[in-house]
Amino acid sequence: MSMDHGLILVADIGTTNLKAGVVDAKGRVLSYAEKGITLLSPEKGAAEHDPGEIYSIFRSVCRKAVSGFGKNISAIALSAYQCGFLPVDPKMKPLGRMITLLDTRCEKESEEIKKRFDTGRIYRTTGCPPFFIYALPKILWLKKNKPGVFRKTRYFLGSKDYVIYRLTGKICTEPSLASATQLFDIHKLEWSDYMLSIAGIKKSSLPEVVRGDKVLCGIPEAAGREIGLKREALLIPGVYDGGSVALGLGGFEGGAAVMNLGTTAMLRVSCAKPILDRQMRFQTYYLCAGRWLTGGAINNAGIVLNWLGKNLLGMPYEKMLSLAAKSPAGSDGLVFLPFLAGERDPRIGSSASGAVFGLKLSHNVSHLIRSSLEGVSCSLRLIKEALDEDRVKLKELRIGGGGARSGLWVKIIGEMLDLPARLSKSSQVSLLGGAVIGYTALGRYKSIKEAAGAIVKLEKPPVYPAPGNVRTYDKVFSRFSNLIKGLID
Repeated sequence: MSMDHGLILVADIGTTNLKAGVVDAKGRVLSYAEKGITLLSPEKGAAEHDPGEIYSIFRSVCRKAVSGFGKNISAIALSAYQCGFLPVDPKMKPLGRMITLLDTRCEKESEEIKKRFDTGRIYRTTGCPPFFIYALPKILWLKKNKPGVFRKTRYFLGSKDYVIYRLTGKICTEPSLASATQLFDIHKLEWSDYMLSIAGIKKSSLPEVVRGDKVLCGIPEAAGREIGLKREALLIPGVYDGGSVALGLGGFEGGAAVMNLGTTAMLRVSCAKPILDRQMRFQTYYLCAGRWLTGGAINNAGIVLNWLGKNLLGMPYEKMLSLAAKSPAGSDGLVFLPFLAGERDPRIGSSASGAVFGLKLSHNVSHLIRSSLEGVSCSLRLIKEALDEDRVKLKELRIGGGGARSGLWVKIIGEMLDLPARLSKSSQVSLLGGAVIGYTALGRYKSIKEAAGAIVKLEKPPVYPAPGNVRTYDKVFSRFSNLIKGLID
C-alpha cells in the first residue's frame, strides 16, 4: 500500500482511560472519544486489567473517533502505558490478566534482586533502578507463585503488544516499552542476555523489538472494519504514553523538560545518549529517532488532591484550588510529605506514607491544600536536583495533563523548580505526540523535529517564576529534604 497524506487515528491506552482521536497534519484534533478501563484488584496488592476488555474498549473508542472519517484514515499510531505484563500461551491466549505498574505483589522479588544481583550493573544496562514496577520482578513472582502459568507461557507481552497482536497478528513491541521491562539493553537497543539470565527466560519468550517511529504493516481488512475503517490503513507502533506526551509538548530536542501532571506525574528531558545517575535516582528510557528520555516519575500528584477532596475535605477539585490560592507561598511553614501511595524514588520507597509537619492553630484548610500542591512540587524537584547534579541542564518546563488546567499549580511548580513554564494550547498532548510520529512515518514530514514544528502549539509567553517565591520555595524544599532524610535515618 502506498503512503498518502490522509488523516491519522491516534489511540492512547492509559492505566485509567483509553482515548482516541483523529488528528490532521497541522495538529488539529478533529474528533475525540474516551472510555475508562476497569482496574481490578482480586487480592491484596493486585492491580490488573482484563486484556479482553482493553481490546474491546480499543475497538469501540476507535469506532467512535473515526465516525465520519473512516474513508480518510491512512494510518493508526499507538501509545500505551509502560510496565504492563501479560503471559500468553502458545495459541496467544492470555493466561491471566494484564498486571499493571500499580501492582505491588512482586515487591519481595524486587528486594530479592537487590540482595542477590549487582543492581549497579542492572541499572547501567537497562536504565531501570531496582523497583517492583518492571517485568523482571514480575517474572520472578510468577515463577514462584504461579509455576503452572509460568510453564505454560509462550510470550510475555505488554499492553500495546497485545493490542498490536489482536489487530495485526504481529508479535512485537517497540523500544520505549521494552526499555521499561528491566530486560532491555538501552545502549544496544536489544534484549539483554545478562538480564534474561537473571529472569531465567529465553529471548524467544519476548516479542520482537521493532521501530516505533516507522510503519509496521498494513491493518488486515477485517480488523480495520472492526474499528470503523473503510479503506486500507497502516499501523505505526508509536511510543509509550509518557513519550507521546513529551513529543506532543515539543520535547523531542533537549533543553525543554516535559511534565505530565495527572494522577501521577513525570519530569523528563530528551537526550542524545542515555544518561545514568550514580545513585539511581532516575530512569532513562529510549524514546525514538536516536533520543532517550531521562528523568523520573512520581506516584503522588493529582491523587493527593483527589484523596484530600474525597476523604478529608468533601469538596470538589476546583473549590480546593480556589482555597489554596488564598494561602501565601510556603503555606506559612506547613510542609506536606505527599507519599500516600509510596514513592518510586529509592530514597523514599514504596512503603512510605504521607505526613504533615508544622501544623499550628493559625493554619486553616487553605494552608493544607496549598501545602499539598507544594509537597508534590517538592517531589518533582527531587528529580530536577538529580538531573542538575548529573549536568542535565533544563532551560524551560512544558506541562501537560489534567493538572495543567490549574494556573496556580503550574505557577507553584515553575517557582519550585525555578524554570519558566509553558503550556500546550491543546488538552490532548498525547494524541498530538502520536500524530508527530505518525505523520513523520508516513513521509508527510521529513523528521520528528519538522513534524513537531507544524503540529505542536504552545502558549506564549511562558509563566516566569517570581524571584521572591523562588527564594521561599528554596527554604520549603530544604525543610522537605531534611524531613525525608530524618525519617529515613
